[in-house]
Amino acid sequence: MTLSGQVAIVTGGARGIGLAIARSLARSGSSLAVLSRSLPDAEAAAATLPDVDGNTHQGFRCDIGSMESIQECVGKVVERLGVPTLLVNNVGATSDGLMATQTVSQFNDALNVNLTSAWCMSKAVIRGMIRQRRGAIVHVGSVVGEDGQAGQIAYSAAKAGLLGLTRSMAKEFGRKGIRVNMVAPGYIETPMTERLPDSVRELVRRSTCLKRFGTCDDVAGVVRFLLGPDAAFITGQCLRVDGGLSVPMLDNT
Repeated sequence: MTLSGQVAIVTGGARGIGLAIARSLARSGSSLAVLSRSLPDAEAAAATLPDVDGNTHQGFRCDIGSMESIQECVGKVVERLGVPTLLVNNVGATSDGLMATQTVSQFNDALNVNLTSAWCMSKAVIRGMIRQRRGAIVHVGSVVGEDGQAGQIAYSAAKAGLLGLTRSMAKEFGRKGIRVNMVAPGYIETPMTERLPDSVRELVRRSTCLKRFGTCDDVAGVVRFLLGPDAAFITGQCLRVDGGLSVPMLDNT
């Protein structure tokens, strides 16, 4: 197993992309700490993960908006599973609204959920990784962090900040044997995208080279690759998992 013997933390791991990532890492042999705001949801998700090569999984409640809660949670992970050497900052939430009508509080909330939480979680685990002289971190961003999106200025700004965080952390901790990368998903089949109008879904399909929405497993496979030994010489990078959405097309039929 490529990740056998390692402990991985996945924030927002109880459903959607986060749960798919947790399952993929579990199949690769790592023990999983599934983090969620809801302890029952986290524990239920952890119970579905496969046991491979003696790995174990547990769910933990964590308020990613509180550094105190994050530090307490990481302490429990270390006590129950061991020192985490893998971290996936997956938790996030969209913040739709026009700039003219959004408040400063709403903008700051988007930054806290999508950017500050990743900084706080990374800070909470980084000393343990430094002591181990190894570690790999993946931030889950979005294509709008690079492309921008009208009506999602706060969300786009936060995801753009993740790219700066990724590259700066890669430079700061590379000498300690710690790699930091980012994935930027495009349109992925989740409960959130299922609510899009049919006209928007069709426009997305036509604008994507592969003519489909991505799946949570599409993202999970890339995250697993970036955390694993096959990506040992990759750091500070952002991989777009968007089915070719970013590739200019003359014919979008």
